[in-house]
Amino acid sequence: MGYIDRILSRHRLKPLKKPEQTSTSMALSFEAWHRANPHLMTIFRDISLALKAQGFERGGMKMLFEKLRWEYYVQTTGGEYKLGNSLTAYYARALMLWCPELDGFFALRHQSAEPNGSYSPNWQALGLEPGGGSVDP
Repeated sequence: MGYIDRILSRHRLKPLKKPEQTSTSMALSFEAWHRANPHLMTIFRDISLALKAQGFERGGMKMLFEKLRWEYYVQTTGGEYKLGNSLTAYYARALMLWCPELDGFFALRHQSAEPNGSYSPNWQALGLEPGGGSVDP
C-alpha cells in the first residue's frame, strides 16, 4: 500500500452528493459543491500535508483529483456526481487559506472567471474559518 493509499484508508469515501443549488458563477458553484461534499476538503488537506511531510515542496490539485477519482471509482457504487476539473483551482485556493501549513503548496494562475483574477473564499458559505484547517502537531 502506497503512502497516499494509507492516508486515504483513514477516510471512508461517501458517494458524492448533488449540490442543492447551481449557479452560473464558478465560485458559487464551488461553494455549493463544498457544502454538499464537505468531507473532500479534509481528504485533500490530509493528502497534501502527507505529501509535504514526505518532502514534496509543491503539489498539484489536479493530481489529487485524479487520485481521488480513481479511489471513488474502485471504492464506491452508484452516485452520478463526479469530481469536475472546474473545481480544482477553487479547492487549491481555499485549501491553502484554510490550512496555513499548505500556504504556497499549490501553484496558482490567474482565474479569468473571477472579477479580480483570483477566488476569495466566502468562508460563511463554505462553513469554514480561514486558518481553521490547521492540524496540531
